[in-house]
Order: sequence, then structure tokens, then C-alpha cells
Amino acid sequence: MEIDIIVPEGLHDIKLEQYQKFIALKSEDELFLSQKAVEIFCNVPLILVDKMSYNDVRQISARLFSYFNQKPELIIKKKHGGKKFAFVPNLERITLGEFTDIDSNIKDWRNMHRVMAVLYRPIVKEVGDYYEIEEYDGTDKYAELMLSMSLDVVLGSLVFFYRLGIDLSVAMGRYLEDQTPTTSAQRRTLIENGDGTEVFMRSLAGALQSLKGLVDSPSIPH
Repeated sequence: MEIDIIVPEGLHDIKLEQYQKFIALKSEDELFLSQKAVEIFCNVPLILVDKMSYNDVRQISARLFSYFNQKPELIIKKKHGGKKFAFVPNLERITLGEFTDIDSNIKDWRNMHRVMAVLYRPIVKEVGDYYEIEEYDGTDKYAELMLSMSLDVVLGSLVFFYRLGIDLSVAMGRYLEDQTPTTSAQRRTLIENGDGTEVFMRSLAGALQSLKGLVDSPSIPH
């Protein structure tokens, strides 16, 4: 049976929502995953995928899976949904609210559209290479729109965020070592009251570890 389908030509043709559906599959059956890949990423009903030749399904799925072995670069600006979005200009200066929403959602691919709603927001002012994005007002405002964001943007931003986070963790770790209280009274006070920077770094380390798993292990058969 001949079926006309449109096969994505790269991560830029795959939506975050599609990847979320695929990554949620719990099966380790490679043939089943190949069928679902064609269904989800090529928008073909599964009943029609079953009517395709075995070789076609395996060839198309192998092509699709090859995209996920890439490590895309950060895409700073992207037109999406009638707006021009841009990546957070300076991750080192994100607010507590932004970090909290990233930290609480980045551990689960089902919530990755909410992470994107933090990392990418509409540009409100732009002069040459300099730009300013919309002030953060929670994930609800753009989370639904981010479901249709292309996967090259999503994975590129996560890889960049992970790498930058590792650099920040190392730098902050050295800073904390240099600032270690010199007396037992100082150390006891911090233990009893909780040091904001140290708590922040522990939380960041947890988020980064989760992100490393997401970036390095996308659960795609090779």
C-alpha cells in the first residue's frame, strides 16, 4: 500500500509536543518504537503505519532517530507564534522565580514546555545584537505556545543551559570554598539558619544532574 507521508528533515521540523509524546513511551521494543516514531513525527495514524512495508518503517525511523544523536547549538532568536522570541540574555542574573520554575519542571519532559516558557520570551526592545525580553510573569503565559516550539531550539537551549550551569557550579563551588566560615560559631550559625547561596547551589546541582540525564540519554534506539 502506497502512503504519502512527510518525513521531517531535521530537529527543526519536529515539535516539542511530539517529542514529549515519544519520550513518554515506556516500551523497549525497537520495532514498536520505530512504528511510533513514524506515527508521531510524521503524523501518520498507527493503523496506516501498520500497512507500510517493514523496510520503509525501519528506514524512516532510522533517519528520524539519527537526528537525536546531534547536539544542536543554542538558537538565540526564533520567530514563533507571530512573535519574535529570544533566549534569556543573562542566565547568571535570572530571578529566583525563574530559577524555581526551571528547577521544578526540568526533571520531567512532560513539563519541558514550561521550562521553555522561562528560557524564551518575546523581545520587547532590540538594537543590533542587544535585546531585552519581556519581564517574567510565570510559565502559564507561553507554556502552551511552547508545545509547538521546534526541537532544535529546545535541545539547543538545554545543552547550553547544562554546560553553562556546570561552569557556574564550578565557579560558585570555588567561591564557597574561599568564603568558608573560619570559626565553629560561624559554621554552626549557617547550619542552623541555612545559607541561601549554598541551598541555591545544591538545588542547581540537582537540576543540572537531571538535565544531564535528559541531554545524554534521550531513550532513542540506535
